[in-house]
Amino acid sequence: MVRKQWLTEEQFLSGANQVNLAVFVGASLRGIPGAAAALLGLCLVPVALILTLGFVYFTFKELPAVKGALHGASAAAVALTLAMVVKTGRKCLTGPVPLALFAAAFVLTGVLRWPLLVSLAILAPLSLWWAWPRNTPEHLPTSPAAS
Repeated sequence: MVRKQWLTEEQFLSGANQVNLAVFVGASLRGIPGAAAALLGLCLVPVALILTLGFVYFTFKELPAVKGALHGASAAAVALTLAMVVKTGRKCLTGPVPLALFAAAFVLTGVLRWPLLVSLAILAPLSLWWAWPRNTPEHLPTSPAAS
């Protein structure tokens, strides 16, 4: 998305989830029909694929080839996740608080194996509180006459 200049890198890293991102890009390119097409394209194809793969898995899950393929896929998923952490971390993890929040999320979910919802219930309010704009000089709006 950034490479094709549909979004700036800041917009991409702003925290929008995939559905919001698809609707934003679709609406930016083609208005309401684009947003609807992006939403349908994002949701319908994956649902069909997951249902098909679920059927195939439950039919053939005891075959050694299927078990081997799943082990390889899980290794690839870990590698992709680490690559995304490195890429986005360069832009997002720029200070002690973001690094501490990242480390806490890693420890809670990766080391202690706490459920994701419990980890989010703890870390999301802290993250929002830290990122919320304050009434400091750099966050105060400037008047049009000042520019």
